[in-house]
Amino acid sequence: MISREAAEQSIERHLDADRLRKIIINTSIVAWGNKISDAQVEKWLLNFNGRFFKRVENERRLALWLLAHFSYYTQENIRVLCRNLFYQYLHEKLSDQKGEDLTSALNNILKNTLFVGLGNDSESGNNILYHFRQENQLAKTSFEIHQGKNYENLVYIDDVTISGSQALDYIKSRNIKAQNTYAAMLIATNDAIRALAGKPESPTHIKTISGMILDEREKAFSPSAYIFSDKRITEIKPIAEEFCRFYGRIAVAGWDYMEKYPLGYDNGQYMISLEYNTPDNTLPVFWGTGNGWNPLFIRYPKIYSGKEYQLDDRKYY
Repeated sequence: MISREAAEQSIERHLDADRLRKIIINTSIVAWGNKISDAQVEKWLLNFNGRFFKRVENERRLALWLLAHFSYYTQENIRVLCRNLFYQYLHEKLSDQKGEDLTSALNNILKNTLFVGLGNDSESGNNILYHFRQENQLAKTSFEIHQGKNYENLVYIDDVTISGSQALDYIKSRNIKAQNTYAAMLIATNDAIRALAGKPESPTHIKTISGMILDEREKAFSPSAYIFSDKRITEIKPIAEEFCRFYGRIAVAGWDYMEKYPLGYDNGQYMISLEYNTPDNTLPVFWGTGNGWNPLFIRYPKIYSGKEYQLDDRKYY
């Protein structure tokens, strides 16, 4: 493996900080709805203060390289994905229809489909469900649950599933009876799709429909990671992983279960965020707040215990 000193030299030769800054800010303006400004990037870069490389400038060059390959989904992106999910679902069901005209087939599909959010009422699934209903102009009756009814098609909707385990546990807990169960996800991985599917003949078989599928290339340090596919910097990938692990530990300090995952939950290594939240599978150097770390993207964790609530330094029980 390349030495840390050799990696630093390669970074200095091949990564142009000014060019990367321009790419990032232009991306923010054009594609991210001005999510981040140059001043915010500068504040985030101050986190990298020379504790890993000999020259702080090289730490910040590498941080900028990572950020230039980040994916951020705006509200408009989310709405587009909601439309795509619906079209994919209709395509899936229309392929089963025989001997009906298109209008009758579509009406029959919607009549026999229940859409529900994956998760509790305050979680992301129901947030996505709201946009899903609006974007596809669906009637409220398509979302009304009738206890004891055996549905023909049941579609759970959520934003992101990486492993599929949490989605699977929740679907099982709802115990809504249906002949066919689907998980409609804005973003999913192949691992999650396989986990939800199980065995095709299994009564818990769940078919996943996804607007965006993440594979190993999306992981920052996987063997096929596209971020280090450029031959000039492929050799620095293992050092870049060490770099993110080192600063990731600092960023997740105090984040309970995340303290053992400096590269993202379950070694996620992803670089994605949505307008309303950032998945914990994303590299913590982007969203952590431990040890005074300044995040560039915000993560709102789920709070499972309601023992106390603090507002403006006052506690409410």
